[in-house]
Amino acid sequence: PSDPKSRKWVYLRSILAGPNLCAYFISLQLLPLGDAVTILATAPIYALIAGRIILKEDFGLVHGACVVLTVCGATCISKPSFL
Repeated sequence: PSDPKSRKWVYLRSILAGPNLCAYFISLQLLPLGDAVTILATAPIYALIAGRIILKEDFGLVHGACVVLTVCGATCISKPSFL
């Protein structure tokens, strides 16, 4: 990006991508495969929340419903002991 402000966000994303990838590979070693992949699949939730907080993006009813369904699905897949 030629805009210095957007370039800052690209650099930040690049810096955070490395530890994210390392954490993913470590989770593959320490957790069951299904749990590790499920946790990775919840990443759009964090992007949605960060977009709302940092970029002041709209967060409507559909987004909220998607977050709730994703969390419920991830919980069911991970099979916690209380279920």
